[in-house]
Amino acid sequence: MVGGGFYEPILISIPDADQRVQLIRLADYVEHHFGERPTGAWLAERVWEPQLASVLAEANVQYTVLDDIHFLSAGFEPDELFADYIAEDQGQTIRLIPGQKILRYLIPFGTIEQVITYLKETAAAHPDHMAAMGDDMEKFGVWPGTFEHCYNDAWLEKFFTALEENSSWLHASTPSEYFAAHTPAGRADLPTASYTEMMEWALPTRVRQRYNQVIKEFGSRNEVLAFLRGGSWRGFFRKYPESNLLHKKNAACGSPDRYLAGRRRSVSKAGEELKKARDLLLRAQCNDAYWHGIFGGLYAPHLRTELWRSLIRAEFIADQQTPGGLAPRVGNARLRWRRQQGTALHFH
Repeated sequence: MVGGGFYEPILISIPDADQRVQLIRLADYVEHHFGERPTGAWLAERVWEPQLASVLAEANVQYTVLDDIHFLSAGFEPDELFADYIAEDQGQTIRLIPGQKILRYLIPFGTIEQVITYLKETAAAHPDHMAAMGDDMEKFGVWPGTFEHCYNDAWLEKFFTALEENSSWLHASTPSEYFAAHTPAGRADLPTASYTEMMEWALPTRVRQRYNQVIKEFGSRNEVLAFLRGGSWRGFFRKYPESNLLHKKNAACGSPDRYLAGRRRSVSKAGEELKKARDLLLRAQCNDAYWHGIFGGLYAPHLRTELWRSLIRAEFIADQQTPGGLAPRVGNARLRWRRQQGTALHFH
């Protein structure tokens, strides 16, 4: 089992204390329900910034999987992406696994023969190394047409059978098993990045259209594509005021640790209510309503509504349980944010 943020936030978009709470909460949940604590973490949408190495390490995360474009953008050669690397920040380290984009598309949308052929060619060129793939589970049954493809047409069963039939040269391994037998191939200092499509979507629309034309023009030249990157995930805050407003409202309500600092009353009814408010604040960090892809996102009103509902409920509970405590902090944060937006406030 792999960990990550409990409510699947984009980690770089939330305060440091919240990042730790999200990571540890899911690790606790997995350990409680499955009997083993995860050693790795999945980054929502593979949104990476260099400081995450120390953030993850402090939460006892040992590894994560990133896309090959993260590494190619840092100057790695394609042939170097069949081993793991060390990422370091402030003296703390984790191991990074490069995920192969070609495998993301072949599994499960290619034929079984195409997958095995690619793996066989890779094994011949990189003996005793790995070819890794990390992706969302919904493409194995939730995306349109994938349930029929994966289960009714038995693609997934045939894939597992093919892995067994080729076990003389191909070993399906968990990351932990691989790490136990291999040392890191070196250091990886990766730039701010996500997968290629995400970095395109984050650009303002007119710029994105021009960028898309450039990608199409050089689509057959991999040596050029490695140097082409779009914007960062944070660009959605500029692109969509709705996303920025929701994000700033979350920040104004305060991080879970600061929210209850010095006011935890875990035994009392007030303590239970504040715990509920804390959970609501964490829920409102779920990433889906802050950006969009091709299957949904912030333009789906029900997604934004649920996060707004959680934030309003959290603020209401905290105001009820900590009179004179949270409200001034929220008010001051809201005032600062509005001033940054260029709005003049007058009090009478």
